[in-house]
Amino acid sequence: MKRFKIGDRVRVKKTFDGKDLAGKTGTIVCEASGIFKKYKWGVKFDERINGHTCMGACEDGYGRYGCEKELELVTRCENKIVITSDGVTTLARLYDGKKVIKSAEAKCSPDDEFDFAKGAKLAYARLMGEEAETEYRFKAGDKVKIIKNTCCHGYSIGRIVTLKEHHEYCDPKAQVPSWCVCEGGWFVDEADIELSKEPIYKAGDRVVVTGNTCWHKYRIGERLTLKEAREPDGREQRWDVEEGCWYVRENDFEPLGK
Repeated sequence: MKRFKIGDRVRVKKTFDGKDLAGKTGTIVCEASGIFKKYKWGVKFDERINGHTCMGACEDGYGRYGCEKELELVTRCENKIVITSDGVTTLARLYDGKKVIKSAEAKCSPDDEFDFAKGAKLAYARLMGEEAETEYRFKAGDKVKIIKNTCCHGYSIGRIVTLKEHHEYCDPKAQVPSWCVCEGGWFVDEADIELSKEPIYKAGDRVVVTGNTCWHKYRIGERLTLKEAREPDGREQRWDVEEGCWYVRENDFEPLGK
């Protein structure tokens, strides 16, 4: 029974017809015949080996006859990655043929909308041992409303705050992205907030000064009354106040009673 057939990809074990070609690969292009019948196969190698044409079966310099026992079959790569999801857990599995040899998963937070592409990207990165970039739903400067408290922050439900910068997970096990907040310095999980669709303040609101990022002359802790909104300064809304001529930014005060 023949071990090989024309078209098979083969590799030389050590020598081929007395020539050291160990590890060289090529394709079987013909069966040896005539004076070369003592050999079995004619191989066209992937690179020039100072051979011949195997009686016209390949380009000159690439061919050589040799015995079957000197060759081994180059098996085709049967690895594949299959990514599936049930709408919550996205699973990436690495197969070798029909056998699963490695797997990794990513779970969607109950507070997030399922996105297969994001889950697949994260599961694949974990399967490959890579560090996937954290996907954030918000950006620095966003005004958000507090809707829950799952990470023991100090904000009341319904309060509008400004996101300052993203932060490592408050809970490494849950792996929910979190943010540092301008007003008060607490951290909040993305699961605890939503984008605000309403103004934070209005004329007449009473506020207390908590910072000074715009060189105003008010004392920390001083109470002010908002008079009129100015044009935003970068990401921050500015306000004139009743108690003086200096404007203040929204990240420099907090509402009274919050």
